[in-house]
Amino acid sequence: MSVAFALYYLSRSIEGVEALPLTKTDQPTNSTCNDLNNCRTTSDMVWSCLTTIFACTWVAIHPNIPAPYESWFEIGLRRFGIVIMALIAPELIIYWAMKQWLASRRLAKEHHAKGWTQTHGFFSLMGGFMLFDGVKALYTLLPDKLDELLKNGKIIFPQITKEDIEDKSKGDVI
Repeated sequence: MSVAFALYYLSRSIEGVEALPLTKTDQPTNSTCNDLNNCRTTSDMVWSCLTTIFACTWVAIHPNIPAPYESWFEIGLRRFGIVIMALIAPELIIYWAMKQWLASRRLAKEHHAKGWTQTHGFFSLMGGFMLFDGVKALYTLLPDKLDELLKNGKIIFPQITKEDIEDKSKGDVI
């Protein structure tokens, strides 16, 4: 979405984007810009601000790993909803992050004997572990379901290093 904002913003000027209005040397510096081809308009400033805010918010948020059955449209729509929520009520995102941080610490302490760190806890909370039936992913194993299947002896404990988790891509188009 921010790519669309950026393309719209860049298409507004044929010669390119300029950071400040250009003033001619024979004009006093406190004069207003009369040549609209060399000035930033209010809409240009608003669009550049909106594009910057949206892009920064989009990049700062790391949503959960999508379920195997989710389409690219559902994933983008969910992420767009989170970005809108972050723009309207950023304190909710801080609360959400604190809650995940505390839960990941708890998971790291519970499974410390098996080599888990806080990174493993975050990965588990994000839906990083999935139950597979051969080749097909069935569903995401959240921490409670993971513990339940471990206690019943239906799965073996996942063996993954912190480095393997940190190696996974966190990037997208932006």
